[in-house]
Amino acid sequence: YNKGMLVAWMLDLYLLENSKGKKGLDELMQMLWQHYKEEPNKGFSKSEFIAICSELAGHSMEPFFEVLMQTGELNYNHLETFGLTLEDQNQNSKPWTGISSAVDNGKIVVKRIVINSPAEKAGLAVNDELIAQDGWRLSEAIEIRDEMNIGDRLTLTISRDGKILDKVVELQPDPQKDYRLQITSDSELRDCWLEI
Repeated sequence: YNKGMLVAWMLDLYLLENSKGKKGLDELMQMLWQHYKEEPNKGFSKSEFIAICSELAGHSMEPFFEVLMQTGELNYNHLETFGLTLEDQNQNSKPWTGISSAVDNGKIVVKRIVINSPAEKAGLAVNDELIAQDGWRLSEAIEIRDEMNIGDRLTLTISRDGKILDKVVELQPDPQKDYRLQITSDSELRDCWLEI
């Protein structure tokens, strides 16, 4: 789970941008501590937390938190103000099935299937024995050859509880993200954030 760290990072950058580099996450933590030490047995409600952030930013931060509290991808366009971009190195990822398998007593057995993966959608299950791929006996794991593309289909012959079944898996892009932070331009705010 990385989203909490990323939300804190976005909050730090947002506060720095809105205070022209004078106030960030450190000052927010100090403000929260000042409020907390007055009533140490009481935490913060969501609305109280947003109110304290808004006080520090000098304007309402409701819209900021509405976007961040949504499920799904975070919007990293805010990084441009700091002369940064976040690039997914896996954008042109290779085809993927979502299956992890291992040899167990001479058999290739499915050990893990990623939720919502092509393998799960095709009806594969943990403990299925993988026998063949596209009519060819498997000796190790499923082979995704270099010439295979996203959208291609594999016919996997499996054994489940003694019954032989064919399952068709449509290859999809690997959803795993591999982000790299790239510097795109000079930025006084970035220098302030990094305390350079």
